[in-house]
Amino acid sequence: VESGLSADLLRRVAQGALDAAVITETPRLERGLVLNVIHEEPLVVAAPISAAGRTDRDLLRTLPFVRFNRRTGVGRVIDTALRQRRIVVSEAMELDSIEAILAMVARGLGVAVAPAGSITEALRGTVRTVPFGTPPVVRRVALIERERADIAPTTALLLEELRAGGGQDHP
Repeated sequence: VESGLSADLLRRVAQGALDAAVITETPRLERGLVLNVIHEEPLVVAAPISAAGRTDRDLLRTLPFVRFNRRTGVGRVIDTALRQRRIVVSEAMELDSIEAILAMVARGLGVAVAPAGSITEALRGTVRTVPFGTPPVVRRVALIERERADIAPTTALLLEELRAGGGQDHP
């Protein structure tokens, strides 16, 4: 079991160094790879509890933006959605860790776009959220593996457990 950025994990699966990886869905998939969606998760705009502004656009345009690293899967999803919606942000920092990003938001240092499931009960008193887009932009979490005639038995079991577990209520 290894952790890393989606792009790096994807490359390692394609090279045969890893059997499979859990990644944020990528818009382009190399030939010979299969993507199995585990679940979809809406993205939210997370802002300090005291932040003025009612909509995602208000918050994103008026507060410093704490960005997910653009090399991460969710970072690319966020960046694409911002461009498509023509929302210009004032970047304050770019980080790899959702925990670090939300800690910055909780301390009043800016606003971020994050997966809804990352807003823990402990953050609820310091961070408020609004949906990111209408309908909300989502990230798709998927299991990636090399193409085979049949899904490998261990990968099939892992996929089944991932889809059923973790308290996810998304297909």
